[in-house]
Amino acid sequence: MRKKNACEVLVGGLPRDAVEEDVAQALVEAGDVEEVQLVRDLVEPRFNKVEEDVAQALVEAGDVEEVQLVRDLVEPRFNKGFAFMPFAAA
Repeated sequence: MRKKNACEVLVGGLPRDAVEEDVAQALVEAGDVEEVQLVRDLVEPRFNKVEEDVAQALVEAGDVEEVQLVRDLVEPRFNKGFAFMPFAAA
């Protein structure tokens, strides 16, 4: 569970060979880094799902209010394999 005053920072443009320890060390001057999660660019397979497909796949998890697929910048018809999804309050 996230702490009350915790925050997350998204860092882009990392080299492909970056590892969690390197990223944490690079950010040490900004404060205590509790966790680093690297999201790798998936080259194969490319994901070609649409927002409705993702919402339908998660219907058992709750009422998905919106699906924002993160699109590939070079080939926008493909997504990066992850999305941001707020769920309705229970």
